[in-house]
Amino acid sequence: MKINQTKNNNTQNFTAKIRLCDKGVLDLKHNPKLLQNPSPMDFFYDVSNTKIYLDVFIRNLKSKIRELQSNKNNSELKKKILNKSFKAVNNLSTVINRVAILKNIPELYHSNKILKRTSPEKANYIDTWASLGNSTKDKTITINIEDKRIEEITKQDEPIIFIMNHDNVVRDRFIYPIVNSFLNYSYATLGKQKECPRPHIIVSKNVLKNAGSNSMRKIFDNMGLIPVDASLSNRKTSENIRPIRNLIDKFISNKANLFIFPEGNNSIFTEKPLKDRFQIEFIKIIKKISDKKDTVNIVPIGITYSADKNSMGNIFIGEILKLNKVEKSWFLTKENTTSSIGEIKNQKTLKTLSDNLADELTKCVEKSKNIPE
Repeated sequence: MKINQTKNNNTQNFTAKIRLCDKGVLDLKHNPKLLQNPSPMDFFYDVSNTKIYLDVFIRNLKSKIRELQSNKNNSELKKKILNKSFKAVNNLSTVINRVAILKNIPELYHSNKILKRTSPEKANYIDTWASLGNSTKDKTITINIEDKRIEEITKQDEPIIFIMNHDNVVRDRFIYPIVNSFLNYSYATLGKQKECPRPHIIVSKNVLKNAGSNSMRKIFDNMGLIPVDASLSNRKTSENIRPIRNLIDKFISNKANLFIFPEGNNSIFTEKPLKDRFQIEFIKIIKKISDKKDTVNIVPIGITYSADKNSMGNIFIGEILKLNKVEKSWFLTKENTTSSIGEIKNQKTLKTLSDNLADELTKCVEKSKNIPE
């Protein structure tokens, strides 16, 4: 663990480069047992250079195909060819993951053995996932630990919608388990294992399809991954209705924290600003939640990466944004300032909210770039 301290006008600012096992730096009454518990899924972070190269290669192929698919002037023949090409690349990714997972069979078995003892309905679920990273001594993150966001979030009695940017699809999959391990550890030290919201991470169904094995899919399911069809073309939106409705119901009942990448597959359009990559479906989820909840808590998490092979990423967790419904209008509170978003029934209001949240996430992304290594 490395913590840098500076003083400026009688205030103290800290920036921390910490290991995944360094949850003891949080400002909490600590649980020594949890800090030493065996960790599930540590092998997940042990990725060879060859696998990284292949993952990037596959990702670039998919991005190129998606970019071509986004052309509305494609002929029917070209659409079919692109669809078949995408499926072929997906199948190649599945094969690569199956081969890669062979070297981790003992670790995979060990992880499943740990996870078989729990499920999201059980109190020990939080303790189990709080232990993620305990055995990973060489992997680090840089995070704005001094802002005490983790502690503030877990002291809330309401669930949170976390919005994250897609900086690198290959590496982004490591972030939400890491963030959740810190959140779960904080929930556990506060004695909230039974009632605290469980993590639910909305991902493309290809994440589970390409997991590499049924055992790995079970781990992803236990972790809280919720697969949806995120295709840029020929999206089967009807398949998404039930899982999204279930998530909304759980959130309204204070049983779920939601983790969402609002860009989705629009992340391939890197030349566009973040607000132009946000998908309106994300805002529609918030709208449905707002039908039943007068206040929706939203936290932006900015993510960037460095060249350090042991760094899992730079993470800047923003402040809690409060979207309040007053009669038929939305108001967004940030930094103790409240601004009007507009009447909820107006389509323009959805775009206004999307732009506001994109701006807040963009600020967090820029701040994540400036966290010292």
